[in-house]
Amino acid sequence: MFEIPHMKVLGALCMIDEGELDWKILAVEESFAKLHGIRDVESFSQHHPGAVKDIIHWFRIYKTLDGKPENSFGYNDQVLSVEKTI
Repeated sequence: MFEIPHMKVLGALCMIDEGELDWKILAVEESFAKLHGIRDVESFSQHHPGAVKDIIHWFRIYKTLDGKPENSFGYNDQVLSVEKTI
């Protein structure tokens, strides 16, 4: 039987691929997030410095091997948080 893991969404990245929005959701497995106190992209980055920057870089260049231009991003290349301050 196939089991879908429970994920903790950390944020969203607004990628612009050939002029169209292509939202990317950044998430980690929920049990990993609980174990390490990860609530959002910032707390994830404390445990994995540079990982989010590497993910953004990969999404920017992954199609260039096929001769396509680099992708760009909205919101100044920032990952938009899903956490709300109450």
